Amino acid sequence: MPTIKEQVNKYATEYKRRLLNHTNQLARDLADNSKDITRLERWQILQLDTRH
Repeated sequence: MPTIKEQVNKYATEYKRRLLNHTNQLARDLADNSKDITRLERWQILQLDTRH
């Protein structure tokens, strides 16, 4: 039985893959978080697959 962390990683990876291959450019731009300014130390939804 997979752990919750493994399930989150699986779904986050799949979500990111679908978003990067989306036909709409605006949807693909959601994956680009290089311009995001955050002061809180929380995980962004697209970073959940790289969390340790």
